[in-house]
Amino acid sequence: MIENYSADTKWSDALTLRERIALLQDAQPERASTNGSAFAERHIEKWRSQYPFTVESNFSDWLNSNGLNEEEFLRVLSTSSEYFQETLPVEPSWIAELRRAYFDLDKESAAQELPKIESEAGFLIMMGPLIERGLERLRN
Repeated sequence: MIENYSADTKWSDALTLRERIALLQDAQPERASTNGSAFAERHIEKWRSQYPFTVESNFSDWLNSNGLNEEEFLRVLSTSSEYFQETLPVEPSWIAELRRAYFDLDKESAAQELPKIESEAGFLIMMGPLIERGLERLRN
């Protein structure tokens, strides 16, 4: 169960690009703590080294589709998780959805020993509450 998302900056690492852009729109550049431009430039190079961004026009098109240019994308990448955590006005809806999915876990079933599964199917045990939540939403 997620007790308090704001206590852990790791949640801000999972913010979407659009969420990060929105948080930076009103930010004063000097207020945003950074990871450094070298950090951001290394990440951009990693992006560009992967298909389909090995084709320059694809990378530019992707930036444009997100309302960014390369300088703005560098700013997003260089902004620290702590800054995003501090400026997040409300809990993102996807965190609230995760909280709802795992909140109602039966404590007795959660304490039971999980079966040993040798394949990737074991991942489904962890995903069970999310699958149940999705099915519940489909029924309603």
